[in-house]
Amino acid sequence: MIGLSIPETRMKSVLFCTLGGSHEPILKAIESQRPDYVVFFCTGKDPGTGRTGSCVQVTSKGSVIRAKAEDATATLPNIPAQAGLAQGTFEAVEVPSDDLDGGFEAVRRTIERIRLQRPRARLVADYTGGTKSMSAALVVAALETGTVDLQLVTGNRGDLVRVLSGTEHVALASVERLRTRRAIAQALASWERYAYGEAAEALDRIALPADRNLAADLNRARDLSRAFAAWDRFEHKEALRLLKPYAPVLHERLA
Repeated sequence: MIGLSIPETRMKSVLFCTLGGSHEPILKAIESQRPDYVVFFCTGKDPGTGRTGSCVQVTSKGSVIRAKAEDATATLPNIPAQAGLAQGTFEAVEVPSDDLDGGFEAVRRTIERIRLQRPRARLVADYTGGTKSMSAALVVAALETGTVDLQLVTGNRGDLVRVLSGTEHVALASVERLRTRRAIAQALASWERYAYGEAAEALDRIALPADRNLAADLNRARDLSRAFAAWDRFEHKEALRLLKPYAPVLHERLA
């Protein structure tokens, strides 16, 4: 109708991010996504040295963050305050800094909990910050879940330590190949039980990737699974029909 203003609608989103010593990339990720809820994966006090971990950048009050790495004292408030996050729209989840297995379990459980609590929300994982083990745990958990988009904050680099302040931008990570190959491998694991029909059904549920070579791998795996399932049902003509197009790659195995 003319003159009727339609309010802007936006899919609700949840941002998962690993938090290390630098707050700027996290602020950039929050600014870019404008999430409805933020989960900070961070570290607690180090058991060996007693030094505080990155969780203080989320949970502590007052001036807790140094504006620049070289500053002697902290002059900035915590990240939620800087990002303008209201109470109840974020949480901090403590994970081990250098334990990949333990970190993965903590991250996976959290993602699953949030996914069940917010089934319609878009889930985004930013793996820019944190230790290498923390970032790896988030990436693996996101890939396993299959419904989490991956991103990182990048920019110009003046050295091998960090991105130059002020040049940061958010980039989505391309994980189609990783997810597709992982899904194919999981489906083909059924071959070990001679469950070829089960493998074919699982392969049917995988979306055809844009990469032509990967799409060919998926189609071949699916057709071979169907052929072997047909053979087990004594439908030998159907099995041969499915196998014939792959004669050049199967060589003399069809003879």
